[in-house]
Amino acid sequence: MKVRSIALLTQMLLLLWWPLSTEGQEKLRMIHEDPVGNPPVEIVGHWVGNKAFDRGTGPRHGIVAGPQWINDLVVDVKNASGKDITYIDLQVEIAKTGDMVTNGLTISFTFGNKLASELAVHNDPKIPFDVLKPNAVAKLRMSDLVRTKTEKYLGGYAAQDIDSLKIGVHEVHFSDGTGWNLGLQLLQDPLAPQKWQPKAPGTDQKFQRSTLVPRGPISTALSGFP
Repeated sequence: MKVRSIALLTQMLLLLWWPLSTEGQEKLRMIHEDPVGNPPVEIVGHWVGNKAFDRGTGPRHGIVAGPQWINDLVVDVKNASGKDITYIDLQVEIAKTGDMVTNGLTISFTFGNKLASELAVHNDPKIPFDVLKPNAVAKLRMSDLVRTKTEKYLGGYAAQDIDSLKIGVHEVHFSDGTGWNLGLQLLQDPLAPQKWQPKAPGTDQKFQRSTLVPRGPISTALSGFP
C-alpha cells in the first residue's frame, strides 16, 4: 500500500512538472517585415544577442530562441536616403496573445532625438546629436524604460512567451528639417521641432506658418500601453 502511494505521488509530480519543463524553452520565433510607403531606411539584419536570424528569401525570418528573445532583439537598419538622419522610429507589433482581450501591443525601437531640429543640429555645438550618415547602419534595440513597461504589460496578460512579431519603419527625421511618416513627406517647423506640415514631393517647399497642419506627436516610444 505504501509503495502504491509513493508511485501515485510520483506520477502526480511528473504531471505537474511536465508543462513547466516544456513551457518557455527555446523554439522557433518569427519576425515579419511589413514595409509601408517605400521607407528611406532599410532593415538589413535581425539578431537575438549575437545570434542572427535566418533571413530567407521573403519578409519572414526565423530563429530558435528562448522566451526572453524580445528583450535581446536587435534590428540593423541602413540609411538608404542619401541624407543625414537624426531620428528613426521602428515599430514592433505584438499580436493579441495570452489573456489579451482586444488589441496586442506596439512598442518602438528608436535612434536619435525626435525633437532634433535643423537649426539645433547645425548650429548648437553644446548639444550632441546622433546622426546616421548615408549608407551607414545603426543597431536598434529596446530601451530600458520600454523593456520594463513591456515586461509588466505582458506579464499582466500571461503573454510573456511571444512566438512572432511584425516590424516596420514608421517615422524618419532628417537633418535638413524634413521628415517621412509612412510614405508622407513632411516639413519641420525650425522654431518648434514638434510641429510638422506635409511637403509636396520633388519640390523645394519651405515651412509655411500660415499653412501649419495641427497634429499631435507622430509616434511614441511607448505606444500601445494603456
